[in-house]
Amino acid sequence: MPAIEQEGIEQARKHFSALVEDASRGKTTIITKHGVPCAAIVPVSQVRAQTMESKIGDLRGSGKGLWGRSISDTIHQIREEWD
Repeated sequence: MPAIEQEGIEQARKHFSALVEDASRGKTTIITKHGVPCAAIVPVSQVRAQTMESKIGDLRGSGKGLWGRSISDTIHQIREEWD
């Protein structure tokens, strides 16, 4: 994997169209502000790949124990608090 280049925000503004063209060819550029990374211009395929990785099924079991031992008891208790 090639090294990711960094470019200051002012230079990026001046060369924006070239950076977009580079991204369309698969190149990622990190945009910095006062030397601190703050944004990235990335190929769309990279964003789509990351979006496709997160599926609802991946969340299964992530809330285990969140509602206590019995979900129905917890909901009943919450409803009583609002009455």
